[in-house]
Amino acid sequence: MTVNVKEERHTVRKLIFIFSSLIYKLFSLIPIKKDRIIMECDYGKGFYGNLLYIYKEIEKRNLTVEIIIPLNKGITIDVNNVKVVKTRTPLHLYYLATSKYWITNNHYYHFLKKRSGTIMINTWHAMGAFKRFGIDSAKSEEEINRFERDSKNIDYLLVSSSELRSIYSKALNVEENKILSMGIPRTDVLINEEEIEKARIRFYNKYPSLKDKKLILYAPTFRDDEKEYFNMQLNLKLLKNNFGDNYKFIFKLHPIIRNSYEIDDEVKDFVIDMGKENINDLMIVSNCLITDYSSVIFEYSLLKKPMAFFTYDFHKYKEELRNFYFHFEDFIPGEMMNTTEEIVTFINNAAMGDFDIDRINSFSSRFCEYKDGEASKRFVDYFLNF
Repeated sequence: MTVNVKEERHTVRKLIFIFSSLIYKLFSLIPIKKDRIIMECDYGKGFYGNLLYIYKEIEKRNLTVEIIIPLNKGITIDVNNVKVVKTRTPLHLYYLATSKYWITNNHYYHFLKKRSGTIMINTWHAMGAFKRFGIDSAKSEEEINRFERDSKNIDYLLVSSSELRSIYSKALNVEENKILSMGIPRTDVLINEEEIEKARIRFYNKYPSLKDKKLILYAPTFRDDEKEYFNMQLNLKLLKNNFGDNYKFIFKLHPIIRNSYEIDDEVKDFVIDMGKENINDLMIVSNCLITDYSSVIFEYSLLKKPMAFFTYDFHKYKEELRNFYFHFEDFIPGEMMNTTEEIVTFINNAAMGDFDIDRINSFSSRFCEYKDGEASKRFVDYFLNF
């Protein structure tokens, strides 16, 4: 992308922000509805994670609330008793201006000033603290300013462990007294055996051909210099040659990556893009995890399954892109690997139960403070118990 095109896009974006802010201010003359909740995932990319499980708890209790879910064009969801609105429209801005609660999982419309009568709860999309994020990974003053503006709207921020409050406070510019550890709602399903079984049934009803296969889950994070396309470094042909008879390789890329990965024809009968599936379901049905610097490891540790860290670009990632909050090799609940051959050995060992379960349990206990499957219940009790 040329410099001129980038500058033009930046100018257009600023004009949209100004225009949207003006419309929002006009709608702010309308009284806030005390039972209206706007729940938005990743700027309208879907409805999942923490927000989905909070919604399920609200439904279970039959609370008398009006739930607004903004979605991008072309996105559909299967939930009841909600109002879906298209993002980046006057109607979206109307609901933002008149909702008592903004519940989100990410940075959220830094160009809007939340009304004093609105409560914003950021449940955050990642557990734990692994790679640096927010202000700690900002590459420019403009980025830092954006995070600082965003933080002014946050009334409450969830973390998975009290130990992490200082990290999140600095990274997101949020006072520590606004940061709460009460459990992460999306982990409830990973702890409840009944919910785990429901997830298995749901998945295999959709993918009956996978029922007799073992599943290798690949869930890498994004690279700041690879947000358009994912640069697959695993040798998928080698994995197919070794495991094609009894396994399938399923993968889910980070939602920030704009384009799908194009699977080579030679491995299409072995490799499956699960980008539209719930990551919790994929973790539940998988036999092992391959990741890199992704926070998915915190959730996966709750399942007590083996995981490998395919860190082929470790030095670049550490020195040029993000770096980490902890010493990487000592921190991770698994082994670092640089080649597909090492991954082959890992999968074979995992199949025989040869992995360090004590290391995984210790990691989980440190960074997942609540493991009772009642985080969604605590959230609703604390914030929405009308």
